[in-house]
Amino acid sequence: MSIMTDFTERIYPLVPIVHQPTFHAELAANRDINDLDFLCLIIALSALTVGLLPSRFDAYHALASRFGTRTAMINYCSQMCLRLRPADYWDHLSHRKWAVAFALSMGVFQTGQTNQSRMFEAESMQIARLLELHRTSEYEGLNAIETQLRKKAFWLQLYTFAHSKIQPGRRNHVTYLDNYMLREVDFDALEPLNLLDEHILDTGAVGRSPAVLPARLNSNGEDDSFNTTSAFIITSRVFLKGMRESMFNDGCDCGFGRTPEERLSRLRDLLDDLRYLLDGLPPHLRQWRPGDSYHSPDKPFYNDASIDQDPFGEVHLLHAQNEVTRANLHVTHLWLQNFLLDRMDAVIQEMDNSRLQTTANTSHLKLNWREREDICRQLLHILHSIPHPYLEPNGLFLIYKVRDVASSLLSCPLAMDEHVSRRASEFVQEFTKVLSYLDRSEIVNTDGLKSWIDEGRRGNKDI
Repeated sequence: MSIMTDFTERIYPLVPIVHQPTFHAELAANRDINDLDFLCLIIALSALTVGLLPSRFDAYHALASRFGTRTAMINYCSQMCLRLRPADYWDHLSHRKWAVAFALSMGVFQTGQTNQSRMFEAESMQIARLLELHRTSEYEGLNAIETQLRKKAFWLQLYTFAHSKIQPGRRNHVTYLDNYMLREVDFDALEPLNLLDEHILDTGAVGRSPAVLPARLNSNGEDDSFNTTSAFIITSRVFLKGMRESMFNDGCDCGFGRTPEERLSRLRDLLDDLRYLLDGLPPHLRQWRPGDSYHSPDKPFYNDASIDQDPFGEVHLLHAQNEVTRANLHVTHLWLQNFLLDRMDAVIQEMDNSRLQTTANTSHLKLNWREREDICRQLLHILHSIPHPYLEPNGLFLIYKVRDVASSLLSCPLAMDEHVSRRASEFVQEFTKVLSYLDRSEIVNTDGLKSWIDEGRRGNKDI
């Protein structure tokens, strides 16, 4: 099945919601014939794959000829999963049922169906809560495969939770964890083992790679032990560092760091820590690594023709997966830095309104703007140096991050000279070009807006 191949090769490094050897064995054994949960999982993964890979839709000839659009196909998948649920579906919970809800939520989101995505997301969060993925004590008695799957599921669910905390338009989403539960979470213990699926069996882990990724990376050359799971762990650490202040303290009445000065100092420390968090990455995952057209005697040659023909061919598969994860890691890293700068600017504006240290605040704003320009330069370098086939599996999530960084340029300080405003304008124009070819949504995405209709307020005379 080409669609399942695309999932495992292109999407799995970013969305590891199955144990690959087990999944492939069950797929080969046609387990979907007798197992409704596995059938729903295949359907949900198909929806996710079609959602994240617009350019591949025409390659699925049977699907393209029957449905015509990705939206129609994904809607059919979601409805089929709902119809397949028996009456006692919710009496037995599992990681697989969480994976179905999570995959459907991501799949429908890619085509702009935010209301449907929100409901599947609420399902996945409820299952995650009931399975208590956030409590290390609940992992006792699970085999190694199930433990690894649930730990990865926790971090994937945490990503959606963090977005609901920081994006104003998503405040109407059900939240995964509250402030008190967050303070009990042992994030270090919930990191998955730094091993590929092939090295994790029911009975335990095998392989040469260190099972626990060091807290501080220290790589001076190519590191064979650094794999796609390692990249997932590092991305999770980056995400936690950048979102920690918002997740833990927004809406909290405990009084921690409530003065503007304390919040500004805390945000500055977080930004400094976050900026250098990726030091020590292996060369092939660093931000400035050579693009596919680069050639040196000790590196394989990748030219534009080979990338266009088969970017995920067997020969280049590992390279392609590294590029997919590299794009996600560095775009997320830069987006989070920009997010912290936005928070700092908001605190400075609050201090200005209170007329606290006005001169110092202006200096802070100028310094923040210079850092923002540097982030934009780095982000454009990443987007232009990584070919589109490797950016595409990141889906609308990457597009939204780029859009957030670009939109922050609209607040260019008027007090700064015209060269600054000209550079800001050039950055915005360049980001607009990038977004025009990255965003392949079939429906205008209204995430952040109230896009549903309250039937009780329509003045329906039949009521």
